[in-house]
Order: sequence, then structure tokens, then C-alpha cells
Amino acid sequence: MNLTVNPKYKSLRSFISKVPDTFYDKSTGERLYWQRNQVKRYEIEGISCVVKSFKRPNIIQKLAYTFWRPSKAKRAFLFAHKLRSMQIDTPEEIAYIETFKYGLIDRSYFISLSTEDDNVSTGLYSGTTTSQNVETTDAQEAKNFNHPLAEALTSFLLEVQDKGVLHGDLNLTNILYRETEPKNYHFSFIDINRTTFVKNPDKEIRLKNLVRITEPRVLFSFILKHYAHLKQWDPIATQTRGLELLDDFIAKRARKARLKGRTRKLVKKQS
Repeated sequence: MNLTVNPKYKSLRSFISKVPDTFYDKSTGERLYWQRNQVKRYEIEGISCVVKSFKRPNIIQKLAYTFWRPSKAKRAFLFAHKLRSMQIDTPEEIAYIETFKYGLIDRSYFISLSTEDDNVSTGLYSGTTTSQNVETTDAQEAKNFNHPLAEALTSFLLEVQDKGVLHGDLNLTNILYRETEPKNYHFSFIDINRTTFVKNPDKEIRLKNLVRITEPRVLFSFILKHYAHLKQWDPIATQTRGLELLDDFIAKRARKARLKGRTRKLVKKQS
């Protein structure tokens, strides 16, 4: 096992070292998310922390993470420190763990401080209308998002991209926020292991990164328009290109989902 602990939290080392053995014990921690990756919250020595267990990698990924590139957990740990050094907020890193089997990385875990901030989709939409279910609502309801928050979010995303930071999974649930005073907001990122750092990203790179916000389309169009205003770009050209890239992104994602579905059916038939 490879274990790296932030010196600031060395008192938690005993707890951290036991994570691979206790994480899947139902009697420990509070489950926050339990799908492709799993996330639990713990209270240890008065510190509220979150442990994320990444999905077990396939054989190609195991080889890559063992010999050629950092694991997802290690990247999350390193990027958390780097982002905060760039004045981009993210929960403080506590530790990361890598476990091995037959000489290859088998599982990895990232531990950070917990946060009480909400994901930004909960603030953009009230009631039952959210970024996840907006497709089931009428067009008028979809337009009733929090415009001041959307403008502040756009300014935050522009600032982050100006610093050369491209979040690798820029959906609304990975952006947290809190209202510090009326119509003033503080933002932070989670799920940062796929972040890339690009010096002076051009317009095309910025828009391709933004399309991961995806739905609802009316919100994405608003963000494009306000982004163009802040950058002094042509608003119509920016919206047109951004929506073209969004359509390409959604179509590519749908093709990938169909391919995965066919692969699963084929494996099931052969088993």
C-alpha cells in the first residue's frame, strides 16, 4: 500500500491507514454517493472528512497508473493543493491511498475535508426544477433560473480559465457554491482529478470545456452570452459555436453510451 498524508493531518494517519479495510463496511461512515465511484463522510477527532473510492481500474489503466501516470487519487491530492495555490477553492486534501495486487494498482482512495456548500444546480433552480430533470419541464419553467447566480458562475468560470485551469468534468454538480451576502457568491470545485492546465487557452478550448455543463440548454446559452460579454467577444458567434460544440458533445456521449450497451449485451450473451 502507498499512503501519503498531508502533514497538517498526520494525527489522522491511523484512521487513514485502515480505510482500504473498513471503507466497504456498512457500519462505518455515512454514504454520500454509491455508483461508479463511492463517497463516504466520516467524523474523526472532530474533523469532518470525505473519502472517495475510485472505481477499480481495468488492466490497461492498472498498467498506466502503476508505471506511467499518477492514479486518480494521487492527481486529486496534488491538484487540490495546486488549485488552492492559484486561489481556486477546493476542499483541502488530507491524504491519498493506493493499494496493489499482483504488483499493479488495484484501488485508490482520496481523502479531503468535507464541506457544507451545495452544488450550484440547487441554487440555479428552485423547487422541483433542477439541471437533472429540467428536460421534463416546460420551456417557461426552464427559463426561471437564478440569473444573478448564473452570471456570478460565468465570471468564476472565466476567471478559472484565464488562469489556464480546465476542469475535466465541468458539470453543475461538481461546482459548489455558497451565498456570502445577497447576490454575492463563493465557488469551489470538487471531483478535480481530471483537471488539465493549459497556458493561455484559446476560445475553442474554452468553449469545448464549457460544453460539459450541457443541460439545460437555455442556461448554457445564457452562460455563453454572458461569457462573450465579459470577454468582449461577438455574442452571436460565441453562442452559435458553443451550441454547435454542445450538440457534438451530446451526440458523442450518446454514441459512447450505445456502444457500452452493445458491449454489455455481448458479454452477457457469452457468459
